[in-house]
Amino acid sequence: MSSLFRRSAVFAALVALALVAASNGPALASSPCDTITGEPRPPAPSPEPLISGTILDTVNAGVSGATVKLYRCQGTSAVYVNQTTSASTGAYSFGSLSQNWYYVEVALTGPLAGKSPASGTSNPSSLIEVWQGVAGLNLAFE
Repeated sequence: MSSLFRRSAVFAALVALALVAASNGPALASSPCDTITGEPRPPAPSPEPLISGTILDTVNAGVSGATVKLYRCQGTSAVYVNQTTSASTGAYSFGSLSQNWYYVEVALTGPLAGKSPASGTSNPSSLIEVWQGVAGLNLAFE
């Protein structure tokens, strides 16, 4: 399989994921969960594992009211866990997470309608191995 064909297939999969970002239903059959290669480490006792960050616009200002969804990987399948809305500063957070692989996805609705991920932003995010938590998972849109 040529590298151009593989890149085209990856791009098509990412576009398909973005098109269903506004759905509350199950995630697509193809998700970041497909890339899992091992088990996550056990959670650290302190601080409590969480995933947090900021939704940003093209001038790095926080986007208020963006819907951020959290998915957990069950094998290579994605399972919807929860969603939150970004604060006036663009901040979002998911706490009380168990040991697992997760990813976040931002709905391209509301304040992000008609927007797309800025350079360097992947929507959905890459896999997040929750054992100590991740702060600063900032996602930018233009």
